[in-house]
Amino acid sequence: MIIDPTSKKDKGPRRTSIMDTINQNNLNLKRTVDSGSGSGKIAKWRLPSSKFRAFWETLNFTFYMLNAFLIPARIIFGTRKDFVEPVVIIAPAIMFQSTFFFDLIFRSFIFAHEKQGE
Repeated sequence: MIIDPTSKKDKGPRRTSIMDTINQNNLNLKRTVDSGSGSGKIAKWRLPSSKFRAFWETLNFTFYMLNAFLIPARIIFGTRKDFVEPVVIIAPAIMFQSTFFFDLIFRSFIFAHEKQGE
């Protein structure tokens, strides 16, 4: 009996690493950018592998870490009845929260994402 090397019957399931899957998804998104889909092309800064996305993710991570220290400081120093929070604490808190709001908008409506199953 001769076994055909191209037969799928003889091969087991192909295992892919997480990085292979991510690279394939990025390749699919780049093809969409190059060929255009539906209403037009996707801007390259919206892709997960763009420099803007790397900067945005780094900025968000930094703000999350700083916010982790800012919230306990506001709880500790803002518990007195007659205490007015200084601008040094209020200004960064407002900036961080507004950045998190914009991140929600970017992720929901602006950044490119792939719908499951397509």
